[in-house]
Amino acid sequence: PLGPVDLTPFIAILLLIFLDSFLVQTLFDLAVRLR
Repeated sequence: PLGPVDLTPFIAILLLIFLDSFLVQTLFDLAVRLR
């Protein structure tokens, strides 16, 4: 870890948020295409 602060949880949360929004966008596109 860098100094007293561990950035791993922060990075993990950012990654989760990014993946979540990406998945939502992909599913939305798919739903629009299938309609």
